[in-house]
Amino acid sequence: MPVEFQSIPFATYLAAPGLSSSFLRGMSRSPAHAKCAAESERDSAQMLIGRALHCAVLEPSRYGESFRVGPCVDARTKAGKAEWAAFEASCKPDTELLSPKEDDAVRGMSASLRGHGLARQLLFRDGVKTEQSIFWEHRGLTCKARIDCITEFFGAPMVVDLKTTQNAGDFERSITKYGYHVQEAWYRRGLKAAGFTPERFMFIAVESTAPYGVAIYELDQAYLDAANAEIETNLATYAECVKSGNWPGYKEEIRLVTCPVWLGEGAEEASFAE
Repeated sequence: MPVEFQSIPFATYLAAPGLSSSFLRGMSRSPAHAKCAAESERDSAQMLIGRALHCAVLEPSRYGESFRVGPCVDARTKAGKAEWAAFEASCKPDTELLSPKEDDAVRGMSASLRGHGLARQLLFRDGVKTEQSIFWEHRGLTCKARIDCITEFFGAPMVVDLKTTQNAGDFERSITKYGYHVQEAWYRRGLKAAGFTPERFMFIAVESTAPYGVAIYELDQAYLDAANAEIETNLATYAECVKSGNWPGYKEEIRLVTCPVWLGEGAEEASFAE
């Protein structure tokens, strides 16, 4: 069966079976953490805002239907809790609820992206394909990925992934902290299975608080080589966990913590002062 891009709702994609980049990134921490995250339904305000931003920017026609903005209430008071509960009861079960403050953040980020020349050129142009899901087979495993945006950059096909962050100017730390390099390498595998090879892959990072700064990043080949090595290791570990039924946590070892160079230099200066 040929691999094709599918325009399906995020909830449908999420519920579909398949090994995702987020699961593999969790494996880098430990198999136990990856399995726990996959089985839980934990959510956070930041994740909610991220989904809302994706919808507002990449599927704007669905934003008003998928997200509703509640009343401005003081949730610490009995009256505020009651007003919010009444609003929640009036909404459809599958509607996600935003506070006025959260909606302001989503609108602020959207406006900032539109006001950024390069981000606007990449995200808001005719012919852009957004929220494309891919399912493919790899070594007997069903794999999946959801591509934010397939667009062009000076006529060259490329992929854009939209991220919310606290500091867009220091996004390099987020890349390694959250394994975004692994995400890109995994997405490239899915794209290749679908017969699409982008010339470039860029991350657009937008801050979730005013002034909603925007910065754009591209990873070098060394980053992708490291990511692919990590993917192969995690796939092998995953196969072993499935076979054994054992999903271990951190390694049972004692880790030696070395003194940071800057702290050591401070100690030397103090000894001279004595």
